[in-house]
Amino acid sequence: MNLPRLTPSEFEIMDAIWNSGEATVTEVMKQINAGGEKTFSRSTIQVQIQRLAEKGWLACQGLGKTFLYSATVARAEASANIAKDVKKRIFGDSCAELVRTLLDHSSISSGEIAELKQMINQYSEGECLAIHHLPCQSCRKELSDQPLQTCNRPGGFQMQSNQTIKKTFRKGKKHEC
Repeated sequence: MNLPRLTPSEFEIMDAIWNSGEATVTEVMKQINAGGEKTFSRSTIQVQIQRLAEKGWLACQGLGKTFLYSATVARAEASANIAKDVKKRIFGDSCAELVRTLLDHSSISSGEIAELKQMINQYSEGECLAIHHLPCQSCRKELSDQPLQTCNRPGGFQMQSNQTIKKTFRKGKKHEC
């Protein structure tokens, strides 16, 4: 999906909706104001949500006088697109420069270094490292803590139905709406 870039405040709203699956303006406002340094008014949040809906980031469902908003794009897809955009615009489309900058300006543990080495080895052997997530079909909450499966390149990941979601949860965990 080719959607316009998110501003930091729009990303914060999307984050609240991704965490909830779907939410009203009031629910988003409570989430954002609960942990933030700044507090935002209901009207500010409402305007931002309306803009996100106009841009195609959110779907809206009317429930009487209340509107319920849900993401049209999964968090993983949006994050991947943002990372690709930053890599292209700032690092000349170089993964090496992006990673070098992150390593030079971040603290990284030896465990994370080992994990990165393992990921690079797996990737160079042709494995797809992406873990794919889908929203619950009932409440639309993104099941990011429940990886469904990884794809095997070149065909990539394809989800067939909601039945597959139920079968692929790790350790028999079930999502409760």
